[in-house]
Amino acid sequence: MPISRYLTKPECQQIIKYINELPAKNYSEIEFKVRMKWVILFLLYTACRRCELNGATMQSFFYRNNKLWIEVIGKGNQYGVVPILKPLEDALNEYRAFYGLPSLANRTMDESHIPVVIKSRQGTVYQGFHHTTIWHNIKSICNSLADLSNEELFVNKLRRVSTHWFRHTSATLQVDAGIEIRIVQQVLRHKSIDTTMRYQHVDQDRQHDEMSAKFII
Repeated sequence: MPISRYLTKPECQQIIKYINELPAKNYSEIEFKVRMKWVILFLLYTACRRCELNGATMQSFFYRNNKLWIEVIGKGNQYGVVPILKPLEDALNEYRAFYGLPSLANRTMDESHIPVVIKSRQGTVYQGFHHTTIWHNIKSICNSLADLSNEELFVNKLRRVSTHWFRHTSATLQVDAGIEIRIVQQVLRHKSIDTTMRYQHVDQDRQHDEMSAKFII
């Protein structure tokens, strides 16, 4: 059976649960947990590419009409603006608090020097991650979870997961939540809606159930 390049909502929840249950015996382990939870949630809620995540800074977040957004530079050096929903804003502020930063609404200085994913901090000097390191960290998380799972399909997915899967996953979950496809197109910043359509996937069991319930000749 071919493996679709997306994760279901319960599968995403299993990954987040696994991260929450990782060891936290020292600062390094705690930091890894906090970082990876933030990265996974960011990718799922924004559908951003890893290079966009890597290229953004804390200054990229901004409020407009009391709503939070992030500016990103995508493929072909194209500018885009992506909405940041309340659950992700809460996760962002939790992540910032770990590094002693105020909540985004209470910041008082320019944060162009602070990466969205922080590798280290020495005083006011912050270092970010290269996007390939983010890819390797996600692969490590998913492979470790696959070692513990007995669900064959889920294990096969986990072994193949890449950061781009979360873009497909986000698009699919947005459509499943009832968000109009043209809004999803804007979030993914696709020029053509046909491209967006290729990013949404339908679970095969759900497809069978829908056809059985609604398609009668």
